[in-house]
Amino acid sequence: MSGYLPPIRQEAGNKLSAGSERESAILTVTEVASALRCSKAHVHNLINGKVHGTSPLPSLRLGRRRIVRRESLLDWIERNEQSAGYAMIRSSPDVDPVDA
Repeated sequence: MSGYLPPIRQEAGNKLSAGSERESAILTVTEVASALRCSKAHVHNLINGKVHGTSPLPSLRLGRRRIVRRESLLDWIERNEQSAGYAMIRSSPDVDPVDA
């Protein structure tokens, strides 16, 4: 998945169609949510560092708005994809395994 970000469609304004050759270097929270296939609220949680097991998503603040550079999103995906292999649940030494 390195370097790949699915085509993003904007709902209003300068529409970017799925087949558009022009890709925006700046993404809105709605566009990031579409690319990650999650809600806008979840993207805000990612930006604010509230999602366990992932690093905060880099963003820029424009007043109340948040925007994300496409390159930052791709780098963030790459970093979190690589670190996902190291997240393991450790067994507690104080708890005995239960016989099934």
